Amino acid sequence: MTGRRLSSCCQELVSRLLMYFEQEKENGAPLLTVDAVHERVANASGISMGTVYNLKLKNKATPTVTPSSTATVLCKPRAMPKSRDVSEKIKIVVGNVIYEMYKGKKHLTANSLQEVLEHRNILQTSSTSLRRLLHLLGFRFKKDDNRRALVEKNDIAVLLFSFLRKYQTILTCSLQRDIVFLDETWIFSKGSQTKSWQDGNIKSVRKPEGYDGKRFIVLHAGTRNSFIANVNLIFSSKSSKNYYHG
Repeated sequence: MTGRRLSSCCQELVSRLLMYFEQEKENGAPLLTVDAVHERVANASGISMGTVYNLKLKNKATPTVTPSSTATVLCKPRAMPKSRDVSEKIKIVVGNVIYEMYKGKKHLTANSLQEVLEHRNILQTSSTSLRRLLHLLGFRFKKDDNRRALVEKNDIAVLLFSFLRKYQTILTCSLQRDIVFLDETWIFSKGSQTKSWQDGNIKSVRKPEGYDGKRFIVLHAGTRNSFIANVNLIFSSKSSKNYYHG
């Protein structure tokens, strides 16, 4: 059998078997009588007689071991499914749970998601396998960008199109005028950007939580030449909405 990597315990077992049968080769005959099956297995593998008997009882109903299945029998079976073994149905459910947690403004990490999935009996897996599954689903752990949620909203898109039409009209107007652009951003009082699990869906955009602190709006205006002096403005927003204009 090729292409399968044995675990360290399997490699150790193979080494013991090689050493045992090399000793038999040097001896020119079996070290123990061939009728002493259990003793030969215990000596060759380095395990106790009790373990040999227990394994015999456990595997009594299983078919005879063939060379092609030896690696599978020797290695401990996986207790939890690999991320690539998860069905498409479960993958969809996991994605919906993530969107649901964001909608409920719950703090989402791989560990918190793992607890929810286990509590709802959706998926039993390790946190490492869950992170791999999230990557397979298209999620990435990256900096939050709340502007993405604004840009993709229908009402914001309408305002952007309206602005572009007016801007194009001004550019083609016979009366040339300086165009003043307003630039804006915001920052929360408790620090820099945080990270969260996000995919291409707007539902994965983490909305600001209470622990982010008060939001401060930063405004400035300028033309194509430079910013306009003494028009910058910073103020705290009392609006709970992401889009605070109007």
